[in-house]
Amino acid sequence: MPQYGFLFPSKGSKSTTKTTPQSRPLPGREMVQNDAGGFVFPLGRWPSLRRALILGTAEWSYYIGRKEMTDRFLALLRECIEEDPDKVASELVYAGEGRTVSHSTVLIALAVLSTSKDPLAKRNFNELFPQLVRTGSHLYEVLGYIRGLRGIGRLIKRSFREWLTRDPGKLAYQLLKYQQRYGWAARDVFRMFRPVPPTKEHQELYRWVVKGWDDLPAEAPCEALKQVWWFEWLKRYGTAEEGATVAAIEKGNLTHEMTTGVGKMDPAAWEALFWRMPAHATLRNLGSLTDIGVISMENGPVIERLKNMFLDREAIRKTRLHPVEFMKALGVYRDGGARGRSKKSWSPVGTVIDILESALELSFETLEPTGKEFLHAVDVSGSMGSFMESCFCTCCEAAAAMCLVTVKAERNYEVRGFSSSTGSINWGRSGDMNGFVPLGISREDTFRSAAGKALMNNFGATDASLPWRWARETRKAPDVVVFWTDNETWAGAEHPSVAKARLEQQLGRPVKGVYVAMTASNISLADPKDEHCIDIAGFDPSVPKVIQMFVAGEI
Repeated sequence: MPQYGFLFPSKGSKSTTKTTPQSRPLPGREMVQNDAGGFVFPLGRWPSLRRALILGTAEWSYYIGRKEMTDRFLALLRECIEEDPDKVASELVYAGEGRTVSHSTVLIALAVLSTSKDPLAKRNFNELFPQLVRTGSHLYEVLGYIRGLRGIGRLIKRSFREWLTRDPGKLAYQLLKYQQRYGWAARDVFRMFRPVPPTKEHQELYRWVVKGWDDLPAEAPCEALKQVWWFEWLKRYGTAEEGATVAAIEKGNLTHEMTTGVGKMDPAAWEALFWRMPAHATLRNLGSLTDIGVISMENGPVIERLKNMFLDREAIRKTRLHPVEFMKALGVYRDGGARGRSKKSWSPVGTVIDILESALELSFETLEPTGKEFLHAVDVSGSMGSFMESCFCTCCEAAAAMCLVTVKAERNYEVRGFSSSTGSINWGRSGDMNGFVPLGISREDTFRSAAGKALMNNFGATDASLPWRWARETRKAPDVVVFWTDNETWAGAEHPSVAKARLEQQLGRPVKGVYVAMTASNISLADPKDEHCIDIAGFDPSVPKVIQMFVAGEI
């Protein structure tokens, strides 16, 4: 069976039905206290590692900050490396194949892997290095992590030197595009590791990196240095000659990282760049391209290229564009520069917003409708109000957006938000439970409208038993209840697993429970003795597909 990063509990007895508040552990069960003070189930070492690799630790939660979250991750990572370095390696590969919210988390883990004394860990580090360190930016970043953790020994020298002897044309592109990052420059790397050039082309490239060109040769010394030659030419003539920047972009195939600061960045230059810009760079520069006038409804060919780039599921998969990248691009672009770090402002083009909405949906994997009855329970408690810079939205908004992907893939569903009931349970005319309210989200919603509906209800304490209790009291009979939560439940008079067991007793059949974690904690609401529950690391692009497979009994 393939690994998905989900906790598949073993078969066993049902949870006790004795009422115990969430502020105390269930009698006879192994439980741990979450950061909110409630008692939940421990997730387990390996599912916790995968969750952390996928969700990252750069985001702070309502209860703990980035540093504490990162410290927990590093401690967990070292335990896993000591237990099984090969399994850690496979987890890094899984996360690094476009599943992680932040590739930085994978690079940190790779650096920690190099600190182990286990020969297997060292071998895995060397083998994974070229696979996970894909760009010049990654090279500088992982170097910073390594220098903070250890010295530069033979293992590190070997890996860096091998990276610097890759195909000379591809290496020149990386070294030119990323001349410096994270406090490091390409010259620093070469002086530190002193790689031996395997070919004459490598020798010429190394000389340019370390010494530069005082005089511009009449032509590129070799084909691998063609981009470098045009960059040096642009440095000398970019502002003096009309059309020099466009010429260098077109003839030298330069990127915006190579031309900004040395060329004249007028609308003509940006349009020339746009036609050569890869998907990741295009997403990051949508605002700038709109501000300068390259992207507009009047420029039909540009709009058509955006459609071809972002409305093809297979193309998205090949670029490793993560759903979070589309989520952030959508939020930034729609706001027109009003929020975030951008110093520019623009009037968003409606068609581009539509393209990003569709691309976000396509970036997740889904199947044909299962025909099952879904009850989606989105955690809208106060702790879900933490702002996530990676998504450019709150945790609550991100949960609603992810929920919408599954909603759009199915036909029978209901979406409600849970926090906690204040005092006794109050029932309205529509059978609403105080603390478990309809969000009004349907498959007709856009991601932003769904996020907005969840945000309007984002307050209160957390009681994750409410969805199960509501289904029992209203005599609903869902096939599955899908939770989108940070697992910080604490305010309920009974545990979610107990409430689930009571619903199943009433229905005379099991109801599947899916708990999608939105933060990188090591806790779960999924009862490890309940074979009808799984715990999933949120933001994995395969989440909606795996939910469908689990509900259909395929996993």
